[in-house]
Amino acid sequence: LVRYMEECLPEKGLVNIVGFKPDDPHSRSDLEEIKRMLGTHGVRVNAMLTGSSFDEIRIAPKASLNVVISLDGIGCARLMEEMFKTPYIVVPYPFGWQGSLEFLEGIADALNIHLNQDAILKERAEVKERLQGVYTYLQGIYGLPVAVVGDATRAKAISHFLRDELGLDVRVLCITGGSTQDIDLCKDIDVDELLISKDQFHIEEAVKSKDVGLVFGSTMEKRVCRDLGIPLIRIFYPVLDAVSIAHMPYAGFEGVINLTETVINSIIGEG
Repeated sequence: LVRYMEECLPEKGLVNIVGFKPDDPHSRSDLEEIKRMLGTHGVRVNAMLTGSSFDEIRIAPKASLNVVISLDGIGCARLMEEMFKTPYIVVPYPFGWQGSLEFLEGIADALNIHLNQDAILKERAEVKERLQGVYTYLQGIYGLPVAVVGDATRAKAISHFLRDELGLDVRVLCITGGSTQDIDLCKDIDVDELLISKDQFHIEEAVKSKDVGLVFGSTMEKRVCRDLGIPLIRIFYPVLDAVSIAHMPYAGFEGVINLTETVINSIIGEG
């Protein structure tokens, strides 16, 4: 797509989101939440690569920064830097409170702007207040062994949220890729088993071997979850047996609430 782009005068505070995947579950809601969070700090989204119209993609060089949220977009970002001098940064997909904060901080540092700390404190207070009502449930699922099966960028980010913020035990992390970038991104993750494979048989065997009670994956893991009698939370592409049309982001500060609710309901609703 870069060859169709035009020379533009970069605008301060304008960014592109690169590596966006509109086919991911809840992706549109995630994008709205990402735009909302950035807007709170005076940052606007110019284009999504992919996900924007052709005319929007043509003026992508109008942005002063490319924000890469998936390694699939790194080639595009590098080429835009070469052709249009557009700098880029790679940030974690904004799952969870800490992931969302790191996402915002990385962009703010690159744009040389200050985050609105009052707005962040207000968001934190709202999240904390809403989570207080399910504190007993969170205590009950603490240490639950889980498996995560998905693409490297999002799988790593969701694993950090599950482990560091919900206190779950991520025993199996299956990366459905195999590139050198995937391996480099995930080699420092502390899990019982890290599997990088596109082979569904190997993935299912890894999930079965670790006595997990919950899987974060896609429709592809429906069979193994049915065989094990455990819940499946559909968070990665492809999802062929469910729809997501309501505004329910899994990303960002609002996503902390929605993900937590989904996890708790998937467990207490079983049986």
